Amino acid sequence: MSKLAKVGIIVSLIIVFLLLLTPQGFAQVTINNMANNLPQTIRFVINMILYLVGFIAVLFLIIGGFQYITASGNPDQIEGAKKTIMYAVIGIIVVVISWSIVWFVVNSLNQTVNR
Repeated sequence: MSKLAKVGIIVSLIIVFLLLLTPQGFAQVTINNMANNLPQTIRFVINMILYLVGFIAVLFLIIGGFQYITASGNPDQIEGAKKTIMYAVIGIIVVVISWSIVWFVVNSLNQTVNR
């Protein structure tokens, strides 16, 4: 993994950590709220994880594009950049599908609990 990719991952983790420290983040994930609103808490935690993974996938998409632009016609570098872009797109698709599954399950849980 290149130095730029490592720095990008570290910066994205710091940003997500700081977002979780906001008062709104604390208000949503208190012990009382966790006991009373389990589906909402599950949705919050899984959404944070999916946002982080999605952000990292988009970051790798940008890194792959940068590698492709700076390949200077070198076939090995071009192939590596194409693989990075392909895996980043696959990662984004997996995140979207995961979010859809979580949304469906949590809404089903909400409907079951409210009955």
